Amino acid sequence: MTEKHEIRPVFDGRYRHVIWDWNGTLLDDVVLCLDVLNSMLRARGMPEVDREQYRDTFHFPVREYYRSLGFDFLAEPFERLAYEYGNAYNSRVTECGLHADASGVLELVSDQGMEQYLLSAHEHRALLEALEIFGIRDRFHEVVGQSDNHASGKIAAGLALIERMRLDPKRTILIGDTLHDHEVASALGVDCLLVCNGHHSRRRLEAVHDRLLDSLALLRP
Repeated sequence: MTEKHEIRPVFDGRYRHVIWDWNGTLLDDVVLCLDVLNSMLRARGMPEVDREQYRDTFHFPVREYYRSLGFDFLAEPFERLAYEYGNAYNSRVTECGLHADASGVLELVSDQGMEQYLLSAHEHRALLEALEIFGIRDRFHEVVGQSDNHASGKIAAGLALIERMRLDPKRTILIGDTLHDHEVASALGVDCLLVCNGHHSRRRLEAVHDRLLDSLALLRP
């Protein structure tokens, strides 16, 4: 269990900016993602994956993850598969909820006077709609999604955000739930916290990073 002293710097005045990931970090959507994925696999007579397998193998870019599962891009272009997944996911996103303490932590961070940003691999328009559904759109100074639903990664978008908003990397922290979030933070030159109850298992995360949270509740003093 991560001790609170390891994450206390979020609240000690060191940071002015918090960049949040969405899927798996604030939104508790692993069950939905897995269900949509398995529906696609079943429809093609392919082996399904369980939650443990998913959290131990899911990775970005999603194109390569699909390839590892056995999807044949010659038979079905990845773009068609991504469209199918995105439609099914977005139509059911209301089945999800925010992670416990997510709303409270967002409020707490705002009360500390820090600017909050959202950087997601999710398609931008669908992302904005989801934030409105869950009532937290106004918590973010800026929301950055992607121009398509291919979930190829978000390093370029993150670098553009840092430059556009003139964020000081030394006073910025990124909070996410995947190895890709760690990669993004490293590329941006910002600190990183990783939450272990999202799309990647603790085992995978602790192999590359030592600032881990078992849940967002640990961000509350």
